[in-house]
Amino acid sequence: MTFIEKMKDFSPMLSEIGFVPIVPDESNSGEICDKDINEYKRKVSRDHFNKIADKNTHAILVVNESKNGEDNYIGANTFAEIALAFYFEKKMNLFPSTE
Repeated sequence: MTFIEKMKDFSPMLSEIGFVPIVPDESNSGEICDKDINEYKRKVSRDHFNKIADKNTHAILVVNESKNGEDNYIGANTFAEIALAFYFEKKMNLFPSTE
């Protein structure tokens, strides 16, 4: 994930104001061999989507960073998260790029 570190940067700020942030877990991604990386990414995505769908999850936060010269980039995984949140009637907060 391109912006995983940015997501981790937001976690303490969200915790301070009473939220329990959930960031996709890619802690062991460096240990995955090339032939298994696609299955690993599918598992991480499924796990994260299950957390979004959970009844205790009330909202998602999307931070739109710039990527490849495109301001406020939303990639495929982020779009899927937004669609899932919409389907399960979760609140959505989108923050535009600060760059």
